[in-house]
Amino acid sequence: MRQTIFSRRALAGQFKPNTLHTILSIALAGITLAGCAVKRDRYDVPAVPIPATFPKAATLPLPAMAAPARSGSAPDAGTPAGNAVALDQALPQWWRLLGSTELNRLVDRALSGNQDLRIANLRIAQATARAKQAVSDQLPVITAPLQARREAPAGGIATVPAGGEVKSRDVYQIGLRGDWRVDVWGERAALAESTDLQLWRTVFQRDEVRRTLIANVVTGYIDYLSFNDRMEVARETDKAVSDMLESIAARLEKGDATVIDMEQQRAAVYSVKATIPALQQQRDEALNNLSFLLGAPPGSLKLTGKGLGSLSYPAVVPDVPSSLLLRRPDIRVMEARLLAADADLDVARARLLPPLDVTAQAGFGSLFVSQMFESHTLFWNVIANLSATIFDYGKRNREIDFAKALHEELVETYVRVIYSGIREVDDALNAIQLTRLRLDAQREAAEAARRSWEYSRESYQAGSVDHLLMLDAERTYHRNLDEQHNIDMLRYRALVSLFSALGGGLQAEGPLPGKGERPTASADAYPGFAVVLQPDSAPSRTQDGLGLSVSLGSTPESGTWLLELGSVADKLALATMWRDLKMRLPELMEQRILLPRKSGEAEKSGGGQEMPYQVFLAHFASSAEADAACSLLRQSQYRCKVVASGSIPTAANGAPSAPADEPYALRIAPELGLPAGGITAAARTVYAVEIGRSGSRQEAAALAESWKDKGYNAYVTPMTEDDGLPGFAVRFGQLQSEDQAVMLAQAFTEREGKPARSVRQSLSFAQGADGGLGQ
Repeated sequence: MRQTIFSRRALAGQFKPNTLHTILSIALAGITLAGCAVKRDRYDVPAVPIPATFPKAATLPLPAMAAPARSGSAPDAGTPAGNAVALDQALPQWWRLLGSTELNRLVDRALSGNQDLRIANLRIAQATARAKQAVSDQLPVITAPLQARREAPAGGIATVPAGGEVKSRDVYQIGLRGDWRVDVWGERAALAESTDLQLWRTVFQRDEVRRTLIANVVTGYIDYLSFNDRMEVARETDKAVSDMLESIAARLEKGDATVIDMEQQRAAVYSVKATIPALQQQRDEALNNLSFLLGAPPGSLKLTGKGLGSLSYPAVVPDVPSSLLLRRPDIRVMEARLLAADADLDVARARLLPPLDVTAQAGFGSLFVSQMFESHTLFWNVIANLSATIFDYGKRNREIDFAKALHEELVETYVRVIYSGIREVDDALNAIQLTRLRLDAQREAAEAARRSWEYSRESYQAGSVDHLLMLDAERTYHRNLDEQHNIDMLRYRALVSLFSALGGGLQAEGPLPGKGERPTASADAYPGFAVVLQPDSAPSRTQDGLGLSVSLGSTPESGTWLLELGSVADKLALATMWRDLKMRLPELMEQRILLPRKSGEAEKSGGGQEMPYQVFLAHFASSAEADAACSLLRQSQYRCKVVASGSIPTAANGAPSAPADEPYALRIAPELGLPAGGITAAARTVYAVEIGRSGSRQEAAALAESWKDKGYNAYVTPMTEDDGLPGFAVRFGQLQSEDQAVMLAQAFTEREGKPARSVRQSLSFAQGADGGLGQ
């Protein structure tokens, strides 16, 4: 049942003195009722009890300094040499710890071209539009009705007497109208907050796609390298058994072997040959899977024939805090869904109460066009309606019950996702430890089998053992060697699982907006966890993101043409796109810049998670030149569209915030360990291992080069001597923990017999240090 609490219509000349008083009374009543809003001021995320550290982390051995692994061999996981990198700095680009330029380029291509990631970015744009719609619903709607109608009878229905003539009249009306649902009970505010949190959910879902994409690309590449290794073993086996077949054939001619020996060896040869096409098929399928992840058609990806020995294996220092899991995007997804469900509960509660709708209209109305806008044609009205539902069979109460049950379900799901993440990390840590033990044992087994095969061949040549024993020894050796490569692949897979389970591949973000309890996992919560790099695998800063030209605030040159390249996730993704373009199309990218424009913005984001960017490549002098460039990009599996410079959003409408025309040089963000937005003051103090000093930069540089030749990523940094004179120090490592620096200094002294000490220094690339945190 609808009750009208106020309705008033007036024509010019009928305006009463109490009209303003009445309008003000309505506004005051609305403000008073707003104090009765059922919307809560805060939504809390429940605290979930989790262990301080992962149980299996304590089983990891502490790494010690060791000599660099020989070229082409897989580094030993238990004894890595090199520099430590704090976890929060390694996780955003953890795959670079493997030291493979080819892998780095594959990940760059995937982050630039994967369709699932692009779809996730477009879903953020959709959710952004919905969130802005919800905000708009809280505000009045202003319309301008314009009406011209003819009606009969002129006086209205039943105004013509029997036998009378029906006459018509024209009516003209123009005015302004405002409609507003006063958010008395907080329904619209709760709905806007819910949609904003749903927007954050889609952002974290995009991040989850990115996390799993990176893990899948690295896993696929590891599989590909492993198949290369196993095919190499199969080819070596084929050559060995084929050579033996020729030897047995020669012995058969001399009467020193039997036909049975000959046929048994022939069966062994073709059995091995049959395994090579099977491995080839698996490798090709792994390559096609990589092409799919990169957003490229099958057959378009060409990789080298390297094996797993081309990768480094970073060691994991134990004591991994489980609070680190809270940065995982799948957990953040559930966190956003949980808070949105809490807001939806307030929406359902508010809908139990009568809504207040206010409509105001003013304008001119006349029977004659010529009299329009004259003072006597003025009209206005203000209407306030309060609607109360008397009986609906409990329908809206059931909406509250549904919202409560959904919220409780999501609480349990949130806890389940966190515990599932803990299980994944613990399983990965366990796998790292156990596959290391398996690999050690399997290497011994393969070595013993190799010696057995060599002895059996010598004995067979001497006639001491029969052919079957020698053949069995050969099969045992190559079977053990194949299994060794398989376990090595599982060991790398376990490492991928660990970094992915810890939320690797993403920059750490702050808590969700709004009042209430939020889980936090700051970098200060896990200072003791680190990864230790091999000296020959430290990520290089050269030709990997340097010189990135991204213009954040500039406006495209008038009269030029651009290429629209689609959307990317954030500033870090801009760096990956730039690197991929520069590596694959260096001539095209000469003198080019990227122009990013924001695709959306989360309400009340507080400077947190970035929204996607629409990316344009500039500048081209003519449309023909842009078309030719677009053709080249399409050959590299980039989709593009030629657009005029005047058709894209200006900096004021869509560019990230930055001073106008300032080039945004992402020379740090693409590198291991530094977030795109810079580093906090707390992180600017680091520790390094000092291994020498000199008053001359040239001498210090020569000393650093000599240590680099020995596998240390040494760099030169300016310093002040005790006597106040300027000097130069040779150091390696930039660590957040002094204990780690002390440990590395002691290990360096024990190994090299040279003095070393831990020193505290300011993290500043302006000082000329030739390395980042990864060095």
